[in-house]
Amino acid sequence: MLKLIDELQVNDVVTLHGAQTQTVVKETVEKATVVIQLSKKAQNGDMEGIPMVLMEAMSRGKIVISTYHSGIPELIKNSENGFLVSEDDPKEAANSIMTLLRLEQSEWNEMSLAARNTIVCDFNLETWNNSLLKKCKG
Repeated sequence: MLKLIDELQVNDVVTLHGAQTQTVVKETVEKATVVIQLSKKAQNGDMEGIPMVLMEAMSRGKIVISTYHSGIPELIKNSENGFLVSEDDPKEAANSIMTLLRLEQSEWNEMSLAARNTIVCDFNLETWNNSLLKKCKG
């Protein structure tokens, strides 16, 4: 990754911080304007579920860009509460970033609110517990 950063001559705008504490991650997400988290299926077929960092970002009203991967499309509805791109498609990711940057402030605010509402309404502990209870009761 460091070699690619050098080749692309983006050292002045790309920083790899490595593993961080939960506190540092929360502070960084709070300061962010956009959170980009691109997942990829491992060679052995392993996939993550829904990355918690996406939920944390959306709960703060951050607009997220992620991938059509595992459970992520259950959380993000493309162009409604964030953006989804195909795995291994950096051009598509770049296009989503450009689309986001071209949004009017009212559209940005609407997507930000939709991101927050997704978490508050659909992905909170009480909603999940009630859903599980309904399934158990038949």
